[in-house]
Amino acid sequence: MNRKIYIFSIIIIFVFGYILFEAYKLENKFAGDSADKAGTVIQNMPNLKFSLASDSDKNLELYQLTGQGKNVFVHFWATWCAPCEKEFPELVKMIHLFKDKKNIQFVLVAVNDDPKKMKKFLKQFDLNLDNVSLVEDKINSHKELGTYKLPETFVFNSENKIVKKYTGQQPWLQKYIVDQIKSL
Repeated sequence: MNRKIYIFSIIIIFVFGYILFEAYKLENKFAGDSADKAGTVIQNMPNLKFSLASDSDKNLELYQLTGQGKNVFVHFWATWCAPCEKEFPELVKMIHLFKDKKNIQFVLVAVNDDPKKMKKFLKQFDLNLDNVSLVEDKINSHKELGTYKLPETFVFNSENKIVKKYTGQQPWLQKYIVDQIKSL
């Protein structure tokens, strides 16, 4: 009987150790804040221009934001993209966590979207915040960043250097993502 308990204890210790090892590897994978760990060949923010969703005659240049000492969170999405729509409520909740943080600007870029559908979709969310810019990518500027799959997000620091890239639907309220944004 004692031998069975001893073997069972060894197996439990081994399994627990393996779980800790895998958690450590996962934490290191997401903790990186350099371009080589961002998962992209883009090193610096290109000078992209987007039309403001509220006034299509006015443009927003991303360099304007970093020139003001802001870190820029650029999120590409569309109403025709099911994963984009599914993750959007959680993204909005995450943005609200940072509504008082003055050094970060969230730029939500609608790609190849119908303005009426976009505005109807956005009405369900409270995005009337100082740290949020809603824009449309009418001239396919997203391709300059190599974005062909939505949703996709790039995080640039105030020196125009990329610090993180997220591809696909994300769990925006997970601690590791919130901590990455807090660290900006």
